Amino acid sequence: MRRQFLIAGMIAISFLAHAGEACAQALPPTLPLNGTVTADTCVQNPNDPCDSNSYPSPIATSRFTLDEPSTVNFTMSGSSPGFDPVIYLSGGECDDTDCGPDLSAGTYCVTVTASPASVIGSCGSFTLAVETVGGVIFGAGFDD
Repeated sequence: MRRQFLIAGMIAISFLAHAGEACAQALPPTLPLNGTVTADTCVQNPNDPCDSNSYPSPIATSRFTLDEPSTVNFTMSGSSPGFDPVIYLSGGECDDTDCGPDLSAGTYCVTVTASPASVIGSCGSFTLAVETVGGVIFGAGFDD
């Protein structure tokens, strides 16, 4: 009986290890304009990098396209100890200056990596929620 228990225990441990690996995934190539994705920077990033910058920690990338000027809000949380994720946005006017949340029509790329406050080389899982509201974007005020 003891030997059977040990084998059953090994099978359960093996199954749990593979189940955990299946949960670690890269960002999808195209980010949903409204929705939530869970991904991991510890896995190989299959998507093209957003820019030529060299990041000190592993990255995850994804792209999205806006057909009209829109407000895009990102909410992100990390779920790995010692890993504090941060988003870098590039494309459109974001290549020349800081940008967001109001973006013009165009294609953008999101890079997720560890924040500068994290340990260099750290990686982990994160949840990224995206909310996009299309249409007219109001500036600093209204004309009478």
